[in-house]
Order: sequence, then C-alpha cells, then structure tokens
Amino acid sequence: MKTTNDKIEYINAHGTSTPVGDTAELGAVKNVFGDSLPFISSTKSLTGHSLGASMATILAGELGNTSKVRLYTFGSPRTGDEAFANWVVQRVTSMGGTSTRVRRQLDIVPAIPPRGIGYHHVSTEVWDKHVNDHTDTFVICNGSGEDPKCGDSEEHPPFPLDLIHLKPSEHTRYLGFEGGSCIGGPS
Repeated sequence: MKTTNDKIEYINAHGTSTPVGDTAELGAVKNVFGDSLPFISSTKSLTGHSLGASMATILAGELGNTSKVRLYTFGSPRTGDEAFANWVVQRVTSMGGTSTRVRRQLDIVPAIPPRGIGYHHVSTEVWDKHVNDHTDTFVICNGSGEDPKCGDSEEHPPFPLDLIHLKPSEHTRYLGFEGGSCIGGPS
C-alpha cells in the first residue's frame, strides 16, 4: 500500500449500509483523521454486489455450453443488449441449465442501464413484490427478461424520470434482509 503526505479530501468507504459495519468503519476513519474528517461516501452497496451479479451473468454465458449452469442473481443491473441476453440464455439452456433473476419491487439497480439505450435483462425474472415493506409475493414473469407486467412496469415514464420513485434502499432488502438505506443508516 502506498502512503501519501498529501491532504486526503475524499474517502469512498467499504461500507455496505449495515449499522454495525458502517459504525465500525466510521470509528476507524475518526481514529485516523480526528476532527478533520474528509468527505466520505460509499458506492459499494449499490455497485459492488450488482457488479458481481453482472459478472456472474457473463461467466454463465461463457460456461453455459460446456457445463450445466444454474444462474441465480438478485438485483442485477442490465448487463448487455438483447443479443447478449439471448446469447447467455441460449448457452445456459443448451446444457440443461437455467437463468433466474430476482428483482425486488422499487429497487433502482435493475432499472439501470435503461432499456431506452439498448440494454436488456437476461430471463427469467422473478419479481419480489411487497406490501408495506413486509409481505413478499413472488411473481414468475413471462421469460422475456423485460416483462411489462413485472419489474418493467415501474420504469415509466421514460428514463431518467422513471428512476424518481425507485428506492436505493430496496436494493438492500432481498429475501427479508433489512439492510438499511444506501446512505449509511436505517431507513
């Protein structure tokens, strides 16, 4: 690790929007910087795990014609265009594998990059609908990757206005996990 004598003005923290982890990390930063804290933010809770879902999708396509692959992702952004999505599904299913992508209602991450610039989800979507943030209902969508009656129904009007009502905090709440907000505390 390289050290510097320059003033540190910004830290992109590891924080994953968990009360224990964020508190511990902030304590460590305060131990180093005292009262002269630099600006701090954390993009990992939105990009880190989502990037992993995209990389798993790419790997599933690469391995799909040589092994039986069962791809499961949660909160994955759109990884490529429609031709890419079809390529992944064709290769995965050619050896008897499956592709399942869970999308939580109001999660902002699966809405990006937008369809309007050519991006397309890999099928099959399972839409995690919920009432009052507690009661989950799982809807198996039509297999197209972009079912207008599932997660895509939240993407209106066209990008970027479709993002206004979506919530980054929903990206941290899959399968009953209460991950908190994506700004470092409970929501």
